[in-house]
Amino acid sequence: MTKPRRRQAGEGGISEYATKAGPRYLIKYGYTGQDEATERKTGRPRSVTPDFLHEVAKVWSEARAAGDPEPRTAVADHFGAAQSTAGRWITKARDAGLLAPSGRARKKKESKL
Repeated sequence: MTKPRRRQAGEGGISEYATKAGPRYLIKYGYTGQDEATERKTGRPRSVTPDFLHEVAKVWSEARAAGDPEPRTAVADHFGAAQSTAGRWITKARDAGLLAPSGRARKKKESKL
């Protein structure tokens, strides 16, 4: 069995550069990126269209029907967003009449009557 050969300057990810103290070597490691679960989405924020709100309402309703006590988490996971953002989308879907008012909102309306 032979020993693996060490890379020299200029081969693969090793480069040499000069300094006052003498030559230095820089080793460049390949970066494959983050896996899909931890990948951060960047760029322009998602625009909230009526079709998008329908999808939010669908995901929320399916999670609620499955017995999920916190369907907002299901919406956040489905779209890869923060829970606070998912909460805003759910509120917009409620305002659009796609979801029934929450229990708290119903109680507030009834107490005003």
